[in-house]
Amino acid sequence: MVSRLGKGTARRTVTLYLKSLLGKITLILHNVFHVPEYEPYVACAGEVSRKCYSVADNRWEHHANALRLFLDFINCYDEETKRCDAPIARHMNTVIQAFKKHLQEKHGLFGEMMKEIEN
Repeated sequence: MVSRLGKGTARRTVTLYLKSLLGKITLILHNVFHVPEYEPYVACAGEVSRKCYSVADNRWEHHANALRLFLDFINCYDEETKRCDAPIARHMNTVIQAFKKHLQEKHGLFGEMMKEIEN
């Protein structure tokens, strides 16, 4: 077949096929292994972080309870993410909520203290 088409044509055909295949693989990987860090920037996601960090930072200056600050930060992030549905904001909220759950379930004293503070 190479002899009839010529080496240049066969090379172009293979190159086009590989580019097409690579595009399909990239699309599949993007859908299966979605990475929110590569999403386009959404301003509200930055506002969520800025607001919640500044609230925690302001309270830290007034020597508040560190665990109380952490819970306030978690609750702020959870509430603000409801207003901003950006993938990165949802991702960060998921990570933060998982950390909260880990503290409550795996670290007895912290879990008990968190329950007391939440009530």
